[in-house]
Amino acid sequence: MTNPALHPFSSERELLQALGTPVVVVDARGVVHWFNRAAEDMHGWDLSRDAGRPFFDLVPSLGEEDTSQVRTALSGAGSWSGRVLLTRWDGRTYPALLNCVPVHGSTGELSGVVVTSSDLTEVEGAQRRLSSGFDSSPFGWMFCELDGTIADCNQSCADILGRERDDVLGRRPDDFTHPGDAGGSVPFGAMRSGSHPPVFRSQTRYVRPDGATRWVRVHARLVTDHLGQPDLFYVHLEDITALFEVAEAREAAERSYHELFDRAVHSLGAALEVRDAYTAGHQHRVAELCVAIAHRLGMSEDVTEGLAVCAEVHDIGKVATPAEILTKPGRLFDAEYDLIKLHSQTGSAILEEIPFPWPVARAVHEHHERLDGSGYPHGLAGDAICLEARVIAVADTVESVASRRPYRPARSLETALEIVAANAGTLYDREIVDACTAEFDSGFTLPRHPGPLFEDDWAGGDARG
Repeated sequence: MTNPALHPFSSERELLQALGTPVVVVDARGVVHWFNRAAEDMHGWDLSRDAGRPFFDLVPSLGEEDTSQVRTALSGAGSWSGRVLLTRWDGRTYPALLNCVPVHGSTGELSGVVVTSSDLTEVEGAQRRLSSGFDSSPFGWMFCELDGTIADCNQSCADILGRERDDVLGRRPDDFTHPGDAGGSVPFGAMRSGSHPPVFRSQTRYVRPDGATRWVRVHARLVTDHLGQPDLFYVHLEDITALFEVAEAREAAERSYHELFDRAVHSLGAALEVRDAYTAGHQHRVAELCVAIAHRLGMSEDVTEGLAVCAEVHDIGKVATPAEILTKPGRLFDAEYDLIKLHSQTGSAILEEIPFPWPVARAVHEHHERLDGSGYPHGLAGDAICLEARVIAVADTVESVASRRPYRPARSLETALEIVAANAGTLYDREIVDACTAEFDSGFTLPRHPGPLFEDDWAGGDARG
């Protein structure tokens, strides 16, 4: 006789029929009494044919251990859930979550068991994909509890920290953070409370057991549950130590390059100065004044550095000028003057093949051009003259006037500044002249060379400097 307790009422049966989840009703002896259409469609069962058969006849793919557990559940020992393998209508097996819930009559006796199954194929596939990506990722991953305790991590994470995975689990990222990088720690508490955004990024150092330091880019995110409540944190770690090592090596190479470069520039200047004792140090003093003017004008460090290099070699073309002309007392003949004026072009030709990161050859070529077009070698005017050349023109004039030469004595600094001020806006850039004057007013000084106590009229036009 059929047990009425195992047959759902019509409304309940309609509800179970509407479910997309297979449902089977089994009596205390393990005999199938009823199942819904989802069970038929999934397994190829037929209610008119299979009702009354033992449940285990319909699920032959259950292994020995699973069969034992399900048999215990069907005996009414209590609710049970577990992963099992079931068979589809086409003979293929699939992983399923089997739930067994006992049904008791009014007097407490076991009437039967309701069995439901859920297909885990997609879930387990996603888990495998996630697990594969998690375990094989070249980046470090860790999942942290809400208090920051590390609940899980992949091998790459353990490798970054230089530890075994078991030595990482149960600890906090702060346990591995360099003492000097406390500000780079993940603010778990603030992120959990909402006082910090749910995403945190930083670069920090982690210390390995052997004392080695690894630079790591950290990306932490708060994960919420279906109700929007904080659930856990995942933390992504990228070891960027190699980038820092490359950057440090590049900086060291650049320092070495600059040192070598500075020595080469000074050597170029020295090649001229050994030929003319009166101009010894002239280019370097001009460079110092150019740097002071650049700082006064707010030029960038890169532009200022380039300007200093231009000034250090602005007269290099004079290596091709006969020394007797450079050191000749008195005024030059026109032919001698024309010859010495070639030094800006000669210097440019010497320097143009050197791959400077600044317009050095151009500045040397133009440093005797004047704002009104009266300079040489091409009579350039205004902004057609590069900025570096315009600064050198002012500094070169001031230093030359204030220094002794074989063809004239040193003049006072006041006279030198008056000369450039009187020609501001015509020969020289007014803004540069004002900056030069302001530098000397603020205490900037140039070394003086002793000379005879007489003066000649001079307008800053002698090409010998």
